[in-house]
Amino acid sequence: MRALILVDAAFAARERTLIARLGVALADEGVRVIIGLPAGSSALSGIELLGEPLQFRAQGLALTRAARARRLVEQAHERAPGDSPWVVHAFGGALWNYAVEVASQLGAPAVLEVWRSGLCDRARSFRGSDGTPILFLAPDRTIERKILADGATAGVRLARWGGYVPGAPVRALRNPAEPSVMILGNGNDARSFLAAFEGAARTATDERRPLIFLDSEGARKAGAWARARELGMLDRVTLVDRMEDRRDLVLRGDIIAHPERLHEHRTLVLDAMGAGVPVIAGADEEVEALIDARTCVVVSKPDADSWASAFEMIVNDPEGARALGESAREFIRDGRRFSGYAAAVHDAYEWLTSADAVPFAGRSA
Repeated sequence: MRALILVDAAFAARERTLIARLGVALADEGVRVIIGLPAGSSALSGIELLGEPLQFRAQGLALTRAARARRLVEQAHERAPGDSPWVVHAFGGALWNYAVEVASQLGAPAVLEVWRSGLCDRARSFRGSDGTPILFLAPDRTIERKILADGATAGVRLARWGGYVPGAPVRALRNPAEPSVMILGNGNDARSFLAAFEGAARTATDERRPLIFLDSEGARKAGAWARARELGMLDRVTLVDRMEDRRDLVLRGDIIAHPERLHEHRTLVLDAMGAGVPVIAGADEEVEALIDARTCVVVSKPDADSWASAFEMIVNDPEGARALGESAREFIRDGRRFSGYAAAVHDAYEWLTSADAVPFAGRSA
């Protein structure tokens, strides 16, 4: 089997680790994996085990889509010649039409990852090229149910995103006088990002001096650096460019905050849970892994007071924080490991290329 995994630049910047892990896991099952990225993107550079990514141009006039897809199809055949079946798997909603065109030219099914709730309505009504089998993958039950609401007939399979569980948990808050706080986010929910930063800053006292690490993109969009200057916190704040690429650093933090309520899934948050790092997250009913008092502390309101209370709860009770981390670790270990996701994807590929597959067939709009 050959898999052409197409990733848009925005998704790759947020989930480089997911793509790398999935590619390696599929290769271990004998799948010939080829990664495709938009031309000019280097977001997945360095994944040598999967080979140099192919480059494509997904954006352009609809009239040119077939020609643009043809160029990628030719490259894919050159990279992986043979007679085994193809599967085209797209990460990033902006790629769906292009990915289905590529799949149509390859005579392959298309797998479209619905990684955020905002794509569900589109999945319910999406129509691709004539006759091309389309299967949507849902990272949790909430998204699966939303795609299938009201009798929708889209082909969808559950492939729960998961995290990595190391052999030993992180021992958080070893120095409660100087806790390290990692605040994730791209700033698209700037209000929540800034509230989390201000809440973390309020934990500072004469006896406690937190170290706060901010995703640089989120900090820029939310104006967090200017706010840090106003609070006299510049010496305690560090901007981290592309936290996704510094996952090892992030997972050494005492607390990981995921404030943005965008109905998006993040494997970095799942990794934090698997490592036993206490997680504080903005309330998001459309991400089922965020379970208050079991996997994280859920902050119901996006204001600084609510975030300050959540941070105080963690830093004032190190043993309770570690117990929460262990509870989250059990949640990931018992049913949300990344290996489970990889196996579900491989099963979907095998089913799609079998004679029994009857997924949703795309129709021209």
